[in-house]
Amino acid sequence: MATYLFAWNPERWDWKTLEAQINQLRNNEDVYEDWGTGTRKHNIGVGDRFILVRVGTTPKGIIAIGTIASSIFEKKHWDDTLATEGKNITCVKLKIEHLNKTPFISEDELKERFPQIKWTPQSSGTTIIDSIAEEIFTELNSSSYGIQENAITQLEQTILLDPKLIETEKKQLILSRIGQGNFRKLLIKYWGECSVTGMNFPSLLIASHIKPWKISNNFERLDIYNGLLLTPTLDRLFDQGFISFNNQGRIIFSSIIKDHIAALNLSSEMKIQLQENHLKYMDYHRENIFIDNLNNF
Repeated sequence: MATYLFAWNPERWDWKTLEAQINQLRNNEDVYEDWGTGTRKHNIGVGDRFILVRVGTTPKGIIAIGTIASSIFEKKHWDDTLATEGKNITCVKLKIEHLNKTPFISEDELKERFPQIKWTPQSSGTTIIDSIAEEIFTELNSSSYGIQENAITQLEQTILLDPKLIETEKKQLILSRIGQGNFRKLLIKYWGECSVTGMNFPSLLIASHIKPWKISNNFERLDIYNGLLLTPTLDRLFDQGFISFNNQGRIIFSSIIKDHIAALNLSSEMKIQLQENHLKYMDYHRENIFIDNLNNF
């Protein structure tokens, strides 16, 4: 099974059914779209996958993923002028699984994470390295991503597509209005109480990133597995690296606070319930945030 990169340039083709198809997916309906394969005339087959990027105009990046639902076929060119001249294009039918007007993963993030891929193709049909395709599909198909998408899509689209805002203002608004507020709501929905103590008083709990916001990518910033819901004291200790947790969820104390554990109302029996998806973030915290920088856990 191969994965192919397809491109959509709004300056060249007006996707009139885009919003309707987004709504169809939200209603759990099947969505199909014929798409040109560019210079590729062979080898794309049923069951292969595709990643569709928006190019040409901002916001750029991945706006759709899914599977190939047909063999290559010919149809009239999408450009009316060329169609009247008898021009055809080679196409495949795409079965779209995720679709959005604004990118799930921005072009800037794609270039930073996967620099070996050219994310601004001149035409569709180039292949994507299997490991990269798998990472992207796993990310966009994750249950936590579905929660995030529902939480932020409308507000993010309003901000990013507002022509009155410059890029800097858009970024600031997204950080302030989408960032911490909705992340906290997601964590309250996931944890329901303090991740460590079980204290169930949401107004006093703080949404704490395991891997800090400022060095996380866009997905990590809103990934519920990159967050703990903590009391103010635990949040401060965790954020400054005085405590961390091992892969079994048991608390680890920095030697700096070893004489203050009782006064801080801490206990070596404290534990959190970590899932597998938490572990990469907790690994990062122990290696880069935890003050003692332990090597073995």
